[in-house]
Amino acid sequence: MLNHVVAFPESRRILRLHIASSLLTHTYWGVVGILPVLLRKGFDASVLETTIASAAIGVMALFSIFWKELYLRMRPGPYLLLTWCLMYLPLAGIAACHRAGTVLLFYLLSALAFGAPTAFAGDLLRSCYPPGARSRVFGLVTAAQQVAVIVSAWFVGHWLDRDPQSFRVYLPTAVVLMGLGVWLQARIAAQPLFVERLVRPPAEPLRVGLVKARHYMFRVLRDDPDFRRYEIAFFYYGLGFMFGAALMPFLVCDRLRLDYAQVTRATQVVYQSVLLICTVPAGYLMERHGPVRVAGWSFAMLALCPLGLIFARDEATLTAVMIGNGVAMAGVNLAWTVGPVVLPRDPSQAGAYVAIHATLVGFRGLLGHFPAVMLYVWTGSIEVPLVLAMLLTTAGAVVMLRLARRRVAPGAPPAVPPVGPGPGAGPDLSAGGVERGQG
Repeated sequence: MLNHVVAFPESRRILRLHIASSLLTHTYWGVVGILPVLLRKGFDASVLETTIASAAIGVMALFSIFWKELYLRMRPGPYLLLTWCLMYLPLAGIAACHRAGTVLLFYLLSALAFGAPTAFAGDLLRSCYPPGARSRVFGLVTAAQQVAVIVSAWFVGHWLDRDPQSFRVYLPTAVVLMGLGVWLQARIAAQPLFVERLVRPPAEPLRVGLVKARHYMFRVLRDDPDFRRYEIAFFYYGLGFMFGAALMPFLVCDRLRLDYAQVTRATQVVYQSVLLICTVPAGYLMERHGPVRVAGWSFAMLALCPLGLIFARDEATLTAVMIGNGVAMAGVNLAWTVGPVVLPRDPSQAGAYVAIHATLVGFRGLLGHFPAVMLYVWTGSIEVPLVLAMLLTTAGAVVMLRLARRRVAPGAPPAVPPVGPGPGAGPDLSAGGVERGQG
């Protein structure tokens, strides 16, 4: 099978290591996905603490450009070690915690490095696989990542039901598994195929690179009208998504009163399984209609999910909502990844466009979670913020579908000239994971 995916002779061995490392490192999402619920149920976390926990990953996407610029200035080995120390190792500290506040501190430290793995993953795709095989490799690796989340989430949910203190065992164990995954990534980084294609580090210091990246981001959003409209649509959709994500711990803990296994089955196992099944059909739609139109259709479907959450009464109805959510999110995930790669007028800008796209997730996380919970607390009703989430997602669908019509309409404005090479330019097909459930 691998012979049909790779072309370089060394790529076959690297792909095996790549898939194995993805299986190990993506247990992270299986164990952290339940943490806001664990805080609420197991540590009696306050509304504020629960909201901070649910917002942490999304908000920390603000640092995506920082991690991309830092990666360009470090050797892969030390960078991977730093990733393990900052993103994965803090989860072991949660095992020793007895208060919600200390759990939150370790979790925030882990979330701070949320964007760190993306830069290396993009470089791995660029360096070790020929251009024609990258999309297929990305699909295989993504499937492995989803399997890892499904298995680890199912395991964690059932173990927590049997022993509410089991996180003191499975979190350190998961950190060891993630460490093995990072070690496999370091082995890939030592392969000649990877080493000989390393990009020369920028001459300017990190601070200067970050300032240039910030200026470039604003210039792109100003000068590229299609990409600006694409991001406006994602901003509306993302705010709606963040509203739902912020309210989910309160819905499953306070309203539906589900146990851990029920929560993980409905919100992770079923959801990721549907994503796994629907990604290939969504890919065919993407090839035929492009990321803009597919994103618009997906947003329109997702606008119904907040309405479904309003009427959710038990695990079965929540699962039905999450099945529909997973079908629509298959299109969103691909559009999230492919859109910033194909929209730039100059393909060499794709990496910078993806970094901009990922960074804007952080603004959505900052603006979405806290207003949603404030509305919930002030009104005493979960329906009010969910209706607003439905309206925001609908607005995103309208803007995206208008952009799709604009791009194919006769007499549409000509493509604007390239806005200039961006910092860290280069294709990065890895970042679809950034918003795999993060708005």
